[in-house]
Amino acid sequence: YQYSQAQLIINKEKIEKLSALLHDAEQANDKLRQNLLQAQKDWIEKANVQIEAAQVVKKSSWANLQQTEIWKKLHQPIDKNKTIKMTDTDWAELTKAVEETYPHFVQRLNELCPLSQKELQICLLIKINLPLTQIADIVYSSKQGISSLRERLYKKFTGEKGKPKDCDNFIRNL
Repeated sequence: YQYSQAQLIINKEKIEKLSALLHDAEQANDKLRQNLLQAQKDWIEKANVQIEAAQVVKKSSWANLQQTEIWKKLHQPIDKNKTIKMTDTDWAELTKAVEETYPHFVQRLNELCPLSQKELQICLLIKINLPLTQIADIVYSSKQGISSLRERLYKKFTGEKGKPKDCDNFIRNL
């Protein structure tokens, strides 16, 4: 979303420049240049329409994800003494829901590096914005253990040392 917003801003700046150049070409009565500039401007405007449409689809997909039973299960308020128990069916349902919202998410992760089942599960939970404490409870690990794993994952994904939040941002933007 942030990338597409930035692209919209860049495209709008390009459109403004092209409009100024188009005006200059009209003043110079340069029809060939006018046609070229108008075509470029039209192309960028259509690209913006596509970006905006993609954003609407993403928002709609996110809203659909939030309506799934697995989302509701994972985001329900829980007592301090209780934890959410995930079955194999729940993990499959979560993977399916994430894949419907973010097509090829798991494939893209695995193309970056092979992941263990626990690493993939943590990536899925990060992708749906679960808090660290809840992730730790669900995968039966400590908060420190999850933080260390997130640092290792970021290094595996990017080849660079990073903080746990860097891993979270990377996964959420993937």
